[in-house]
Amino acid sequence: MIIKMTHKNIRDLNTPNESFNVIGRIIPKYENDTWTYTEEIFSEQYIKQYDHVEIDISYIDEKSKAVFLYYNDDNCIGRIMLSSHWNGYAFIEDIAVVQNWRHKGIGRAADFMLTTIL
Repeated sequence: MIIKMTHKNIRDLNTPNESFNVIGRIIPKYENDTWTYTEEIFSEQYIKQYDHVEIDISYIDEKSKAVFLYYNDDNCIGRIMLSSHWNGYAFIEDIAVVQNWRHKGIGRAADFMLTTIL
């Protein structure tokens, strides 16, 4: 279940902030009015861990910002932080899923929610 972050569930914000393996990168290119990309796989993987998010309370109260938390039963297993910009499009500032729940459709569920509800 996807729920908008409130003062009641703000404590769950950093729950999904776990490490992940970085195996490569995507290199975007814009040329002749066309976007393309290439994938670069690193010869050695490394583990990445982001710092905990220090949340600005405006993500609860302002209409141009929001954090949505994904729950399985009472456990927060994912989050997505969004803001809207001058062009009317949403900007994904952060997305995170608990390590044991990755590759199980949490990101696709958040994408579905964003494209059909918002």
